[in-house]
Parts: sequence; structure tokens; C-alpha cells
Amino acid sequence: MADDFDKFIQEHSQEQQGREKLSQETKPEWAVLKGLVSRFALDGKEFSGHKFEWAPYAASRSEFLRLNDVAVIFLDQGERNGVPLNCRVRFTRRPLEPGRMWVDNEAPLEPLEWSLEPQIEGENLVWSVPKLGATLSSANLAEKIAIELSKYHAAYEKAYGRWSAA
Repeated sequence: MADDFDKFIQEHSQEQQGREKLSQETKPEWAVLKGLVSRFALDGKEFSGHKFEWAPYAASRSEFLRLNDVAVIFLDQGERNGVPLNCRVRFTRRPLEPGRMWVDNEAPLEPLEWSLEPQIEGENLVWSVPKLGATLSSANLAEKIAIELSKYHAAYEKAYGRWSAA
């Protein structure tokens, strides 16, 4: 019976250490992920003749990577004890500059949203993305985000042509 209790204590201790690691590393890793995605703009990468731009204007409190008329927006619901809550990315029509409006209020393509759930794998914080059925490092997730934004851009242009802001 002592073996069972010792095993229980060890498992409990590992779970507690995992929770502490998550609470300490989620906020910095969320910033790392945004930084890695912003590199597509900083490095002058482009897709289909359009350059990526990192939050080229203050449209909202959220940071975003823009590709022509679409963007991936980084969202969370604030913090609890320093830990970002409900981290996610949304692929959608780009936010506009303050004082500008889209000619058509309806978004021509449905937004796509990925929930990002932080997890500890070994010694590293990784992101579980249920929509992809995958768990990825921040570096790998940044690549997936840029690819998905490019696909979203292509679908936007193919299905609806060029829509513009007024």
C-alpha cells in the first residue's frame, strides 16, 4: 500500500510542477509565438505578390499579421495570475485603419479560428491546436499560421475577387 501512496504523491507532485511551469511560461511563449509570426513581415516575405505586414496600424488592441485584405489576429481574453486566457488566432478580413469602413459590411469569407491550448511536453511549452489535431512548438505553429493565412488569402481572392475599403 505504501507503494501506491508513494506513486500517488509522485504523480501529484509532477502535475503540480506542470501547472506551475504552464503558469510561468505561457505568457512569455505567447509573446514568442507572436514574435515568430511577425518575422514574416520583418523578413520581407510575400505571397502572391503581396508582402506580409505586422500590425501596420493600431486598429484594435490585438496584434495581427496582414496579407493584403486578410489577416491573422492574435486574441486572448486577458490574464489571470499573469497567464493569458483563451489564446487563439483568427483568420479573417483585415482590420481597417481607424476612421475607415469596408464598402460591404459583410465579410466575404467566413473567419477561421484556431484555439491554442498551452501544454507542457517534457521540458517545453507547446501549443495544442484541436482544429488541426496537432501539438506544435511555437516555431512550427508560426509556420502553420503563415501557410494558413496564405491559403486564406488565396481563397478570399478566388471566391470573391478584390474587395476594397472605402
